[in-house]
Amino acid sequence: MRSKIIFYPFVLKAMMVFLTMLLAVDVALMLTPRTDMSGMTKYTVVGIVWLVILYVTSRRFRTIAEGNAPRPWWCMTVSPFLGWAFATFFAAMGIWIAAGSNLLPNNPLLGMVYVMFGGLFVMSALRPPTRRR
Repeated sequence: MRSKIIFYPFVLKAMMVFLTMLLAVDVALMLTPRTDMSGMTKYTVVGIVWLVILYVTSRRFRTIAEGNAPRPWWCMTVSPFLGWAFATFFAAMGIWIAAGSNLLPNNPLLGMVYVMFGGLFVMSALRPPTRRR
C-alpha cells in the first residue's frame, strides 16, 4: 500500500530536511559507543544514511500544481532553477568532503556519493516534470 503523506508547504519541507539531519546525527551517536568502526567508516556511513533519508523524504515533496501522482525516480524538484541550485550545493559539498578541510577529514568515497546525489538534481533540472492540462 502506497503512503499518501505529501508535503506541500515550504515550512514543512524545511522541517523535514532538518529532521533528517537530526536522524543522521542520531545514527552517528548510536554507532559511536557500540561499534569498533573507525572514525572514517562512521563518517561515511552517517553521510550515506543522511543522503538516503533525504532522497526518500524528497519523494514526498510537492508543489500545489504537481498533484499526488508518483514522481519519476529522477525527479527531485519541480523547477529547473532549484534543480541546478541543489546540484551545485551537493557537488560543492562532495568536492569539499573529498578534498578535506579543517572541519572534516578527506573522504573520496563519500564525496563521490554526494556528487552522484547532485547528479539526480541535474537530471531533475534537465528533465522537469510535464505539467498536466
